[in-house]
Amino acid sequence: MAQVQQFLVLMVAFSTAAQTLTEYVVKQFFPSLASTLPDSEKEKKRQTYLHLWCALFGAVLDWTTGLRPITDLFKNGDDLPFAWISSVQVETAVEGVVVGVMVSYGSGFFNDVLGALNAFVDAQNAIKAAAPPPPTPPKAPAAS
Repeated sequence: MAQVQQFLVLMVAFSTAAQTLTEYVVKQFFPSLASTLPDSEKEKKRQTYLHLWCALFGAVLDWTTGLRPITDLFKNGDDLPFAWISSVQVETAVEGVVVGVMVSYGSGFFNDVLGALNAFVDAQNAIKAAAPPPPTPPKAPAAS
């Protein structure tokens, strides 16, 4: 459970950081990407460019921080998700791209799942706290 929570927390953090960079850096340098366009085809292209920038930022964040959320999620298992790749550099790049795409398209999903998981953990902790303590065994009479 802790690995899933760690994965979700990292993905939420990466998503937030990538979206913030996209909002405050990309839209400042490219004002045409800052406002919604009335033409639906041009709006689709604008949104695609924003997603590509966000994915790029997510991949760069994954690569530069050294955090590997996908690999860490499976690190206790025998089959790591990118074990078929023989080169560590290529494995890192592939994970960066996958994380970047997940960050760009899944930020709302990760926030919702993390909220649900935290609520579940809180409910489990509340149940444990409300449970009566186990009975203590009677003391044996003192031997004289």
